[in-house]
Amino acid sequence: MLESYDLCMLRNSEACYEVAKIQYNPTMSQFSGLSILGSCDGLLFLGDTCSSMIPESRLDNNLCLWNPSTRRYRPLPVTPIHPRAYGSWLISCCSLYGFGYNAISKDYEVVSIVCFNSEYSHEYSCDWEVKVYSLRNNSWRKIGRPFWDICYPRSEHEKRGALVNGVLHWVVIPSTIEHEYSVICFDIEGESYFVMPLPGEIDDDDKLVNLKVTALDEYLCLICGYENHVEAWMMKDYLKKESWIKLFAIAGQREFRGFVPLCIRENGILLLDDNVLYLYDPEDESVKKLAIKDIPERIRFATSYTESLVALY
Repeated sequence: MLESYDLCMLRNSEACYEVAKIQYNPTMSQFSGLSILGSCDGLLFLGDTCSSMIPESRLDNNLCLWNPSTRRYRPLPVTPIHPRAYGSWLISCCSLYGFGYNAISKDYEVVSIVCFNSEYSHEYSCDWEVKVYSLRNNSWRKIGRPFWDICYPRSEHEKRGALVNGVLHWVVIPSTIEHEYSVICFDIEGESYFVMPLPGEIDDDDKLVNLKVTALDEYLCLICGYENHVEAWMMKDYLKKESWIKLFAIAGQREFRGFVPLCIRENGILLLDDNVLYLYDPEDESVKKLAIKDIPERIRFATSYTESLVALY
């Protein structure tokens, strides 16, 4: 239950880290596997993504938007899955989530891309459903599905869309695209899909064993894991393949294959890996574990966050 979680805000200043405890709404205690699925303009998109069996064709019954600054909390309405020709018992195999602001409609929106299997005649058939939630209308609507077939994300992190330039990004393993890893994108305003061009150095790299995507100081960032080192790439000019630059590489660090950069500080880059905070120093290319007072030793999820008074009602 959520009572076992410490929710903390780490204020990032040049001189030091300042920790502030955040009190959550008591009605959120129904969550058993809390995840931060997105962050935009001071609002956090939270969800319980632990359940894999979906009775009664229902999904996403534990999603909410929360403003820690105002302590206001809004549960999202439950939205059913509408299978086309399969049985009534569904087994979820993939859920991609995203959260952002639609400047055209002036509305905050949640995107849910669900791939589901249905057990029917001892065979598994795959289908897709994409829905968009409107904060203003407090309702879901179904939209067109992607033009490719997507296989499963490999981790909880990959379920969360990285929001950059009004577009959500996920790393997936598609079945109809040439490469093993692809970054698929959803334009919130245009409700269109496309595939992000990858750096030429990793586009055809068969030694790549892990790929993650995240937003780093409003830039799109790729984290490429190899057997004995990890690299981070940043796209300086959005959608321009030639603008990818290698941010850094950490050699001989097998244990850092899954790290996620959180923010760039004057003295280095703050990283989260295996629930632990680290600081990468570009001067000597060292990585050290951070011991910050009042921050729990194990951190399940972290995201960048800016305080605001955005209303949820």
